[in-house]
Amino acid sequence: MIFHLSLFGSFIICTCARGRTRFYVLRTTAKIFGSRLHLYKYTSNQVFTKHQEKEICEYFKACSNPQHGFTCTMARKFVFEYATINDIAMPLSWVDNEKAGIDWIQAFMKSNQDLSLRKPQNTSLYRLTVFKKSAVMEFFDNMQHLLKNNSLSPCDIYNLDETGITTVLQSPKVISSKGRRTVSQVASVERGSLVTMVGIVNASGNALPPVYVFPRIKYKEHFVNGSPNGCLGITDKSG
Repeated sequence: MIFHLSLFGSFIICTCARGRTRFYVLRTTAKIFGSRLHLYKYTSNQVFTKHQEKEICEYFKACSNPQHGFTCTMARKFVFEYATINDIAMPLSWVDNEKAGIDWIQAFMKSNQDLSLRKPQNTSLYRLTVFKKSAVMEFFDNMQHLLKNNSLSPCDIYNLDETGITTVLQSPKVISSKGRRTVSQVASVERGSLVTMVGIVNASGNALPPVYVFPRIKYKEHFVNGSPNGCLGITDKSG
């Protein structure tokens, strides 16, 4: 907004162009460029210093590396505890809710661009405890021993892995009227069955036809209609 500026002692009188609005600003808290007024951005209302925010940011990173990341609610509670233990003045709303405000966590994420809100992938505790440097080194030592003693080539080494495939795919986004609470899409069934697919690939990049395990007792040939040539279909009670 354009103001007409005039000096009055230690104050700057700012009057709107139409002369209807007038307010006073201390000269020490303002900087004049031509006819525009730019107020300084003070950090007096900030709860934490830059150093403290850096510590919180590094702690969030350190917790995320071993797969124990903070959710937004957990982060807000941690920040409140951090301020309480260090005897830092905080807003009364933090004390009432025993956690930092939503506006604070949003501003914190914006000021720390190296942090982001991500959806984590569930990883079992067993896999985390087993996947260590010593276990990885032992695996490669055993593999090297087998390669030397058996003269195996890459085409002789196969990797097998399984994944689950649902028979009803998730519906894509559709165009609908704005403000409508529920939007539905026609499907054969609401929830499909989970079929296990087994993929087999060797170290040279060649793949064998997949194997499908259907949650059925009796197998029928039409289960694999449209599947790759040479695939194998079998049944199991639990799939």
